Amino acid sequence: MKYVVIINGKPRSGKDTFVEKVKKCREGNIIVHNISTVDNVKTAATFLGWSCEKDSASREMLHNLKMLSTQLFDGPFRYVKGYFDNEMWKGDILFIHSREPDDIKRFKDYFTSIVGRVEDIKCYTLKIERDAAEDYHNNNADQGVDDYPNYDFTIKNNGSLADLELAAQDFYNKHLTDA
Repeated sequence: MKYVVIINGKPRSGKDTFVEKVKKCREGNIIVHNISTVDNVKTAATFLGWSCEKDSASREMLHNLKMLSTQLFDGPFRYVKGYFDNEMWKGDILFIHSREPDDIKRFKDYFTSIVGRVEDIKCYTLKIERDAAEDYHNNNADQGVDDYPNYDFTIKNNGSLADLELAAQDFYNKHLTDA
C-alpha cells in the first residue's frame, strides 16, 4: 500500500514538523518522502537571485513564479507526478505540500484515479492549523489555505511538540499503516 498525503496550512503552522514526527513513527523499511509543489520553483528562484528569505515579498514572488510555471509548463503537477512515478517504489508515504485549492483537488483526483493501476494507493488531504501561524495577506497562495472545502483531516497544532508528536503517531497508526 502506498499513501499520499496532500498537506496544507499557513506558514509556521507546523507542517514540516508534523512530517518529521510521522517519520519517527514509521516501522521497518517504510520511507517517508516530503516534497512541495514549489521545490523546483525555489531552485529556479535561487538561479534568478533569490537568497531563500521567507518574508512576505519572497512568498509572493515564489507564488507568482509557481503560477507562471503552472500556466506555461504545468511544472508543479509534472514535478509531483514525476517524483511519485520515479521515487515511490522506494517508499510508502508521500507528503505533498500544496497551497492552492485547485492544485489540491487536482492531486487528490489524480492519485484517487490511479488506484489499482500499479498498486493500491490511499490519498488524503490534511490541514495543519495553528493559532500562532503567520498570515501573509498579500500572498494569494497563503490566503487560499482555508479555501479548499473538503480536507479529509485537520490537526490542531496549538500545544507542545510532544502534543504534535502524539497527533502524528495517532494519524500514522490510523491512516498510514495497513493494520
